[in-house]
Amino acid sequence: MSRGNVINDDIVADVAGISKQEEILALADYIIKKDLPSALQEILLLEQRSVDIKRLCEELITHFRN
Repeated sequence: MSRGNVINDDIVADVAGISKQEEILALADYIIKKDLPSALQEILLLEQRSVDIKRLCEELITHFRN
């Protein structure tokens, strides 16, 4: 898949398996609302993008602590 010569935050996040802030916020919102189907769907989509699930959990913990 060619993305041209432009490197931006989204490309770096995708390559490094890092979730985006809006994805963390959406997942946290699903958890707060106890919307398990939506939370699991979001996790599935992140996993399909090769997001590091351990890192995702760490980011969620940090989000809820703050």
